[in-house]
Amino acid sequence: MKTEIDLKKQITSKKAIKILKKEGMNVTAKEAEEILFFLRKLANIAVTKYLNDCDSKSKKIKNTQKKLTEKRKTKVIYCKPCTIAHRVQ
Repeated sequence: MKTEIDLKKQITSKKAIKILKKEGMNVTAKEAEEILFFLRKLANIAVTKYLNDCDSKSKKIKNTQKKLTEKRKTKVIYCKPCTIAHRVQ
């Protein structure tokens, strides 16, 4: 099976077979490889989603802080001569 995800394989299919055998599952080397591929892909999706959610939350917080900062800015009210001098409308 061709791997789409380039990850460091720390659990080999032989290790997976031993682990699954202890749990009462008898699988072939090909099945173990497919299970590991699926688990790696699932883990990659979960991590990517988590990081995207964190990034999204961070952007929302920054936007909220920016809006609050803009609201806090006090507007300067000029008298008529100053308005003309500063060309403020």
